[in-house]
Amino acid sequence: MIKGLSGATIWSEDLNNLLPFYRDVLGLKVAHKAQGFAVLGDGNGPNLGLGTHRTRTVTWSASTLTTWMPSIIGSLTPA
Repeated sequence: MIKGLSGATIWSEDLNNLLPFYRDVLGLKVAHKAQGFAVLGDGNGPNLGLGTHRTRTVTWSASTLTTWMPSIIGSLTPA
């Protein structure tokens, strides 16, 4: 049973078409941005990932992983 949502990702051919809508129109805060990928949210609730599906490699820094992974793992509930 699903008891919550940690996040979702939307893939597109062009991140530059998606990001302004979610950031500027909906007002979501950009928490992290790398080439071809952005994470929107504040880390206290569901996050939205926006990515370019043509990008083969996304590099995450250790600080980004330690910031976001606990909230993602902590929201998982065993079946």
